[in-house]
Amino acid sequence: MRISKNRNRSFLVIFVVDFFVLFLCASISYSEDIWRCGTIAPQGSDYEKIIKKISSEIEKKFNIKIKVYYSTFFTDEIDIARDMRNGKLDCAILTGNGLGYLSKYAMVLQLPFLIKSKDEWRKVQKGISNLLTKAVRDDGWEILTLFGIGFVHFLSKYKLEEIQDFSDRRFWVWPTNPVQVEVFKVLENFGVKPFEVSVIDLLNFCDKTDIIWGPPYALVAFGWYRHFKYIVFPPILYFPGGVVVSLQKLQTYSTEVVSQLKEVFGRESDNITQELEILNEKAYETIFRSGIKKVEMKSVEKFEEVFKSQIYPSFKKHVPSWLIVSVMEEILKFRKY
Repeated sequence: MRISKNRNRSFLVIFVVDFFVLFLCASISYSEDIWRCGTIAPQGSDYEKIIKKISSEIEKKFNIKIKVYYSTFFTDEIDIARDMRNGKLDCAILTGNGLGYLSKYAMVLQLPFLIKSKDEWRKVQKGISNLLTKAVRDDGWEILTLFGIGFVHFLSKYKLEEIQDFSDRRFWVWPTNPVQVEVFKVLENFGVKPFEVSVIDLLNFCDKTDIIWGPPYALVAFGWYRHFKYIVFPPILYFPGGVVVSLQKLQTYSTEVVSQLKEVFGRESDNITQELEILNEKAYETIFRSGIKKVEMKSVEKFEEVFKSQIYPSFKKHVPSWLIVSVMEEILKFRKY
């Protein structure tokens, strides 16, 4: 039996249409949204393990693949902030410093002697997070969660027991970090000399600087600790970090999905903080095992007063006064009980 050419064409058209419909349905069923995410964390470090853990949960639950770009792609967190603004990145895992590049409001997280214990951070983290989340939305960002990175210590080649001991020492200044710049201005009054270099390049210049600072795990992960002799207690500040996503990206999801995403990140923030605390404890062990000695700063109250009296007022040019007051109120609520 002969089949006409027109019927052949009809069968072919139906087959092609059916094929593309099936292909399109399959693509929709298995499509996967991708978040391009930047971090200054070194690849191969324990930070990467933590990031992969939460990325895996997000992918399974929401079919969102988080493609992470690590420190080898950036010279500084300011590069990550720029790529966020240019739309090259959808999200970022940043330190308090990096969050400050995206929104000036986040700079409040880095004020010296703001948070004084791990327990204090756990108690005030949610309140501070809510304050900042509302503030940074005006700049086009959503903070999905804040987490604790650890306490920041001075690491030095000389004993630093009194504030006068900083005199004539070369102090590492992260030039794009407003808090480090402000801290230097305070120490400059006591004769300290600046040594400006990015966080990524610091390892190559540790032989030329006398004092650096950072949380224990960062001091070890970047290899800086090998060039110093003393670690100063108490720490000067508690360093937080956060996961931030562009509002433009987040608005492509339903309110329900956004709520669920925040819930997952919020729940994981405690786990991230706890894992980083473990890493910091191990880093302390590494630091002391290397021969670095602990130095207790004398007249701590005087030291704290010098920083608070000079940095807090000058920081108002970066952070609105109402936010500093609001954050302090959250902390004082906890300290009253």
